[in-house]
Amino acid sequence: RGRHLQQPEGVARRRRVEDHQVHGRLALQQRLDDGQHGKQLVETGRRQVHEYHRFLRDRVPGYEHSVLVATSPAIGVRESRRVIGDYRLTRDDVLGARRFDDEIALCGAPIEDHSPHADTRWSYVPESGVYGIPYRCLLPADVEGMLVAGRCFSATHDAHASARSMATCMAMGQAAGTAAAMSFAAGITPRSLGASSLRDCLLAAGALLDPVA
Repeated sequence: RGRHLQQPEGVARRRRVEDHQVHGRLALQQRLDDGQHGKQLVETGRRQVHEYHRFLRDRVPGYEHSVLVATSPAIGVRESRRVIGDYRLTRDDVLGARRFDDEIALCGAPIEDHSPHADTRWSYVPESGVYGIPYRCLLPADVEGMLVAGRCFSATHDAHASARSMATCMAMGQAAGTAAAMSFAAGITPRSLGASSLRDCLLAAGALLDPVA
């Protein structure tokens, strides 16, 4: 950071070098309420990208002749609406490395909380542990015949800030798809499907339901 680099609306999060190109992410701490607001966020993000590039070019050795090649065509939404399911995963579950009899996925990612007023706050699962995601988090409360997976699953803001990573969302997707197929074959709703039968099927398909030593 330099004295000309102001960050009231976003913070640079990550940088990686591949074939002499730098790929970065910029996290905008704003709410996406409507289409017009989204357009404003895109414009704000692109202004910030140019400012970060200017700072790197002017202040960081090796960037003197760098060129900004492209920016993303749209704002990536980190968090939106989530269902309330038969169980709601919580911060205490994550930081307590809690395991569940009906868990259909594991996650060991830290809580990555992007605050609108400060930098990112990280809270880690103790002792490099993992916690489970219950099948019940994929079952919307008071709704039959429906499964959810990924970022809309049933969790609090804090728990969501850990479990929303791509690998965990893929594991939830595998579980939801498997549960849907098993329920259809048995002529029952997903809520009536036994979690142990679902877990057996997932394990047979190679899903990781126990930590790797």
